[in-house]
Amino acid sequence: MRTLLRGAYVLTADENKPFIKDADILMEDNSIVYIGDRKEHEFVDRIQYLYGYLITPGFINTHTHLAMTLFRGWGEDMELGKWLNEKIWPYEAKLTDEDVYYGSIVGIKEMLSTGTTAFVDMYFFEQATIDAVHDVGIRAFITPGIIEKEGWKDRVDQIVALRSALRSDYVEIHLSLHGFYTCGPDVVEYVIEKAKETGAFVHIHLLEAPWERGAIEAKHGKDFIKKYYDKGLFSDIHVIAAHGVWISDDELEILANANFALAHNPQSNLKLVSGIAPIWKYLQAGMTVSIGTDGAASNNNLDLIEEIRTAGMLGKYKAEDPEALPSKELFYMLTKYGAKAVKRDDIGVLAEGNKADLVVWSVDNVEWLPFWDTEEGMYAHLIYSVQSKSSVKRVWVSGKEVYREGHLMTDIPYLEGFKASVKRIFGGE
Repeated sequence: MRTLLRGAYVLTADENKPFIKDADILMEDNSIVYIGDRKEHEFVDRIQYLYGYLITPGFINTHTHLAMTLFRGWGEDMELGKWLNEKIWPYEAKLTDEDVYYGSIVGIKEMLSTGTTAFVDMYFFEQATIDAVHDVGIRAFITPGIIEKEGWKDRVDQIVALRSALRSDYVEIHLSLHGFYTCGPDVVEYVIEKAKETGAFVHIHLLEAPWERGAIEAKHGKDFIKKYYDKGLFSDIHVIAAHGVWISDDELEILANANFALAHNPQSNLKLVSGIAPIWKYLQAGMTVSIGTDGAASNNNLDLIEEIRTAGMLGKYKAEDPEALPSKELFYMLTKYGAKAVKRDDIGVLAEGNKADLVVWSVDNVEWLPFWDTEEGMYAHLIYSVQSKSSVKRVWVSGKEVYREGHLMTDIPYLEGFKASVKRIFGGE
């Protein structure tokens, strides 16, 4: 199937061709085969006229716990450690595959409605999330949660087997460590061994809260970053680390030049008073910095436009420099830096040969006024003005339209199942 999208403005995230007016994007099956100025094409099955709209690459959410939509609004106004121990972990123990499936569907719809077409997930009952991903048609990098408890080694082996068995255009399986404070040396070294064997990346929570360093050093020693770098983590093995609020200067020197990407989660960090990651400093040092929402229980939504706007404003304020974090770089954090974080060079940029993951935005809403039809004007409005749910009109993933005007393109009766799951998990509380 060859589908032509004609007439839109396009922000590509491609340095060679960053902004196109009155563009043609020709998709064949799951890929882009032409992007550029309007021209005649030899064969097209379908033309979609999108004059006056904006098209961008789909955004990449590099850290979330998707099915935690089930916990949205549950356990508010609490410090991270207390929140986890009293409001999250005891209730996660009640979860079933069905709960996670419905929680995942709700999260996927929310992400698509706000411009996200790919996400990195760390959670449990991963087959339920994989099923939800395939039922809707979004791109996912599934890193099933690993915590040091009875059966952890079998769990790692099961994940490795799933990675080997799965064949999908939409899903990749990688490894995780919940954190250095919840996983001791035996767990970390076994995950390193399996990551080397399989080529998987590792997804981890890293130095999120001020108390975390003491807990980590009690398990792993003071120079734990260098220790595990020397063993292959951050060097031979690529790592996506969520948060990174409390990375020291010595650790930054290692990580900025390592096989490493940060998933910045400013709204969750603010809400839990974990701190503010100095991402302007990280970027200047050469670190890859992408953007994530964390779970809906600590954000409380999955809207990457809100997230990147917060990142930009916080970054400027903390850097005491209004020129820090320009809108174009923030746009790259949503797109091409996210692709780099997940080790993919065929998403995050609209270019010939890349996957056709793209979002169509209406620019008719009042927050787009005055309308500046320039590259700089588009970045500024998209990052700082747009209300994403009212502006996102259509979404394609892998060449297939999956979302249009507030609705998934697949008929999945999820709402009653979601409500039943919430009622069962929380009962009368």
